[in-house]
This record gives sequence, structure tokens and C-alpha cells, in this order.
Amino acid sequence: MKPLFTLIFLLIFQQISFSQADETDYRKIRFSENNNLVSSGVDISPDGQFVVLSGTGDFPLIFFDWKSEQSLQTANTDSWTAGSAVHYTPEGKYIILEKLYYNPGIANYDRPSVYNLLDGESGEILKKFEGYNIVKVSSAQSMILTMEGNEITLWDLKDFKLLKTLTLEEEGFAATFSPDGKTLLIAHSPNAEELKQSGSFGKDKKSLKATSRYKNQISLYNLETLKKEGSINHFFDLVYDMSFSPDHNELFVLQISHPDINSAAKGEKQWNIKVVNAKNWEPTRKGFTSKSAHLPDYAISPDKKYFGIISAGSVNTYTSFPELHIYDYETGRFYERFTLSQRMFEKDQGEFLRTDGRAAFVFLPGNEIILITMGNRLIYWNFHQK
Repeated sequence: MKPLFTLIFLLIFQQISFSQADETDYRKIRFSENNNLVSSGVDISPDGQFVVLSGTGDFPLIFFDWKSEQSLQTANTDSWTAGSAVHYTPEGKYIILEKLYYNPGIANYDRPSVYNLLDGESGEILKKFEGYNIVKVSSAQSMILTMEGNEITLWDLKDFKLLKTLTLEEEGFAATFSPDGKTLLIAHSPNAEELKQSGSFGKDKKSLKATSRYKNQISLYNLETLKKEGSINHFFDLVYDMSFSPDHNELFVLQISHPDINSAAKGEKQWNIKVVNAKNWEPTRKGFTSKSAHLPDYAISPDKKYFGIISAGSVNTYTSFPELHIYDYETGRFYERFTLSQRMFEKDQGEFLRTDGRAAFVFLPGNEIILITMGNRLIYWNFHQK
């Protein structure tokens, strides 16, 4: 309970402390007349013309024109306490809502979850998927993938008929389609027998046991035959999600260290984005870290010059405010940050500024402005203006 009391103390007495020296590089707006709405996710349409916002509780899905700063339409969705993350499929034909939790990243303990598949134009719920670790749509938008424990199922996206099923020998963590639609990438616990036969550990039984228990492998399966064709040559931490860069050249692997070996006891989570070359499936040396207490949002800028990820501002992730960290994508060097902090009873435009300590963001077209969610407000941040 100590982290909770510390957080309450900070929320009451903490002054607004945006990292910027003044307000010339950002501005806040309301995205709805309903001041009780608290956003939990945001994504931008593939054509870059508008964003879609999801939120907590009875928050409707909002299609928002970021240029005119007006709501275009809303759609009713399921009521989830911690809200949902929202993701467009590659061509924008569909939207996937993923039920969120306030304390994710504890191995697979907060999974299975709930996913809603929505029409990309109307926001109408087309299909609900309950009890799955992951739900993904193929780049051709002809199939949908679900993972339940060690079972991966492929469904026809037109009528949701079952196409084929793959059962793993190991525990499954995440899965996705390759952009060319030929390969399934599946993150799973290492096979202990295969580790022994590889000879990589020699007589080091301790390392073998630790790898088998605390690490993940990503295997490559032929989508047509469901036969394993190889693995990415790297032992990952617990894989939470996998996604590709817009040009399909890089695979982003969101992972978190196992709670038995990380510093969670000290109030810190360690998320990490590992970048893999998606042309030859070779791991790169590139990576980005986060200390977010919640599932961290991340994105690469349209021009691929910058990478952003939600993190936290202090050592103890449970008692600090969220920060958006921006990196030079090529060099991996830190570029800029935006800290979102406030008083518990702070007012903005004469009304209370409601937030639950989480943030999401998107890069807007032009590579100058980032749109950040903060409770019932949107922040337009010119991250180049210092």
C-alpha cells in the first residue's frame, strides 16, 4: 500500500511541472463537451486525416478531426474500467480495441483479455473476442489471428469461420502476421529440450534453467503449412506485443522483464522495445526503454527520424507522472521529453482536469507536432521547438 499513499501525496501537492520552460511549444484543448471523459488510447487514420480516441468506462469511440479540432462522430463500445487501447489495421478497414488493465506486464497473469473488432468507418462492433492473449488482422485483411494460451487460431475475416489451428508445445505470449502475409511470428516460452540439444549452454545448467523460465523465443511459421521454419536468434524478455514499422522494414518487439528477476519490488518496471530487421529477421542493436507503470504506448514518426515511447519520470514508476520520451531513431540518442503532471484538483478552462495517470500519443503528418492524450484534454506539442 505504500506506493499508493505516496502517489496520493504527490497528486495533492505536486505543482504542474511540464518540462518545457513556457507554453509556447504546446497547447491543450478539450476534445468533448463531456468533462468526465478520460481517454486511454489514440491512433491516427492511415490517411492521416483524423484520429480515433478510446477511453475508460462508458467513454464512446470518438473520431476527431485534429485539424479543425472537432469531433466528427462517436460510436458506443463496451464499458471497461481501465479503458482500451485502439489500433487501426494497416489499410484502415478495421479498428481493434484491446481491453486495458491498470497494472499490466505481470507475466501472463493479466491475460487472457478482451478484444473488439470494429468497422473502420462507423466504429460499429463487428465481432467480440473474449479470453484471448492477442488478436491481429493480416495485412491483406483477409484473416484474423487469435492466441489462447498455447493455441493459435486463424479465422476468415469475412464470415469468421475457423480456417486452421496451431497448438504449441510451449506457453504462447504473442503472435502476429508478417507484412507479406507468408509467415506467422509467435513468441513463446523456450522449449527446454531444444535448448539442451542446441549446446549453447554447455554444462551451465543454471543459465539453461533461467533462460527456459524467464525468457521468450520468437519462432517463424509458414502461414500456409503451419510448419516451423526457424527462429529469431535472440532470447527476449516476456513478449507483450509485436508490430511493424510503416515501411515494414523493422519489427518492434515490446517486452518486459520477468517479475521474479526485475526490480518490480522496488517499484520499477522495465519495458523494452527490441528492434529486429524484418527483411532477414536478424536482431539489431537498437532498442528503447520505458519505466511506465502501465502498458506503454509507442510509435515511430512518419519520416522515421524519431521514435517515441511513454515512460515515467522517476525511479519509482508507481509514484511518478507519465513522460513522453522522444529519441533520434537512427542513433538511438535521447532527443526531447514531455512531462505530464498536475495537481489533483487542478482546473483548466474553469473545469477540473481529469486524468488517471496514463497517456497515449500519435505523430501528426508533417513530423512537427505530436498529439498527446491527457485525461479529458488533448495536447498539441511541437517537439522541435525548444
